[in-house]
Amino acid sequence: MNDRDRYLDKGYIALERLLDAHEIRMLRSECERLWRRADRSESNVRAVARATLEGGRAIDRLDPVSDLSPQIARLARGTRMREVAAAALGEPALLMKDKLIYKAGGVQGYAVHQDFHVWQEMPAPPGAIVSIGLAIDPASAENGAVRFYPGLHDRLRTAPCIPKDLFGPSSGVVPPEALRGVQPELIPLASGDAVVFASLVPHDSAPNRTQTPRRMLYLTYNAARYGDLYQMYYTKFRAYQTADRAAAGDTGTYLR
Repeated sequence: MNDRDRYLDKGYIALERLLDAHEIRMLRSECERLWRRADRSESNVRAVARATLEGGRAIDRLDPVSDLSPQIARLARGTRMREVAAAALGEPALLMKDKLIYKAGGVQGYAVHQDFHVWQEMPAPPGAIVSIGLAIDPASAENGAVRFYPGLHDRLRTAPCIPKDLFGPSSGVVPPEALRGVQPELIPLASGDAVVFASLVPHDSAPNRTQTPRRMLYLTYNAARYGDLYQMYYTKFRAYQTADRAAAGDTGTYLR
C-alpha cells in the first residue's frame, strides 16, 4: 500500500523529515520573532485564545501567519508543500489557509472535531481539501500531539450548519456515538516531521502538560480546479471573528 492509498484508507498519513534542518531553524526563529512582536491580546482577531489547565486563558494561535513572514509564505506556497498536498488529493493544489498553533505549556487541547465543519461555505467539497501539520517542536502524548480516528473521514459527523462560533467549546464537536468502536491513533512527531490529513477525519488533542511549547504550522490546501480560495476563506473567517467579538462587546482589530 503506497502513501496515497494509506491516506485514502485512514484519512491521514505521517511523513518523516519533510523539513530539513535549515527549515526547522527558520521556523523556530520566525516563531520566536512573531511571538515577541505580535499583538497577542484577545482584541486582535488574528490571535485566538484557549483555556489553560489553571483556569485562565492564553493566546494559542496566529491565523493567518504567512502574511507576517515572507519565509513562511515561501514555504507554504512553494512547490514542495503543494506537491505533498497534490499527492494526497490526486491533483494540483493551492494554499487555502495557514496558521501557527503555539500550544504553550499548560494550554488545553481540542475536543474531537472535523475541520470541514468550519469550511462548509467554501466552494470546494471536503475531499478536495487537505491539511499538512508541520512539527516545529517534537509532538508527544505529554505535550498534546494530535490523535486521529482512522477511517471516519467519509462524511461530516456533525449537523450541517454554518458555524456561528468557530472557536467556542462546543463548535463542531463530534458526538461520542459517532466514534464508537474506533480506536484513535496518536501521531508522535519529531521536529521536521509532518502529518497530512483529510478535512473530514475526526481528530483531537490533549493538553500540553510540559513546560515548553508544542508549536505546529498548519497549511491547508484545496484542489486547484476550485480556484484560489485563500482570500475568500479569510474574508469569511474575519467576518465570523468580528461578529463573534462584537456580540461579546469587543469589535477587535485585525492584521497586527
